[in-house]
Amino acid sequence: VDTKRSPEELVLVDWVWELHSNGKLLQAADPRLNEYPVEEVGLVLELGLLCSHRHPEARPNMRQVVQMLAGDKPPPVVNSDPPWAADTPLMSKRFDDFNTTSHATTSSYGKRTITSDGTSPVALLVGRD
Repeated sequence: VDTKRSPEELVLVDWVWELHSNGKLLQAADPRLNEYPVEEVGLVLELGLLCSHRHPEARPNMRQVVQMLAGDKPPPVVNSDPPWAADTPLMSKRFDDFNTTSHATTSSYGKRTITSDGTSPVALLVGRD
């Protein structure tokens, strides 16, 4: 991650969605890639957006992703609006809205219990005490 970027760009998915919404998706490609097939980079970026959709049922499964990457299946059209745009009052996913967000999740799978703490992207910028 390029730490010279603005805080909004540090939340990579937000930044890529913004570029996609403005018709500038390929600007998310690392300029250090030099020469690359533009269609392939666009496909990978769009698949990344689909795979990071906030609703799991809207995400392609791995078989579909592999089929799309192999060219055996056409990728679906990615809406230009981020997946949270329609339900912003319920849950906003913009960087600024995370600055006071914290949560913990506990999941049990058989005999295993997994606890994960969520933290805000601001903690990534300023660190923890």
